[in-house]
Amino acid sequence: MNEDMNKGMNRGAENNNGYERPPWYTKDWPKDCQYNSPGCVLHEMDTSEHKTDVHRDMVRSGARWQEALVPGVTSMRLSFNQATDEDLREVIDRLKGNEDVTDLDLSHNCIKDAGIQALVAALAGGSAPNLKELKVYSNEFGELGETMLTKGLPVFRKKLEVHWKEPSWAHIGQNKEAAVAAT
Repeated sequence: MNEDMNKGMNRGAENNNGYERPPWYTKDWPKDCQYNSPGCVLHEMDTSEHKTDVHRDMVRSGARWQEALVPGVTSMRLSFNQATDEDLREVIDRLKGNEDVTDLDLSHNCIKDAGIQALVAALAGGSAPNLKELKVYSNEFGELGETMLTKGLPVFRKKLEVHWKEPSWAHIGQNKEAAVAAT
């Protein structure tokens, strides 16, 4: 019966119609699911990295970056830092086993879907267990990143407040300036 249910739910082509399996495929998962069927294409997620080593060093050697990653800090404020998915790996490493941090602000950076996925995976896996507030608005992630933040992460971190969209009050000054410029 379970085999019949599995076949009904995973309507992929038997033996993938002779096509080679993708590199991420394992026999355990996803047992001939529709994503392995010919004609179905999974694209790599958008990711961001620094264009040069100099730029990466500028971001990571800044005082704000250094202060945010000091052990024992409760608030990691890394907004407006030009941080990329590449930088996020270091932040995620600092979140593992970190019971001190309660606030993480990564807003106004260059984080894309791959970075959001890594962050969500780390937080869902128990990193920064006392994190209460996560700000990731005004980054470069798309619909997939939004879905991970709004549908996936809340399943694992029910008490975590996630700000993935810039607050409406942030545009109040911008609208006034645009009105003045139009006159």
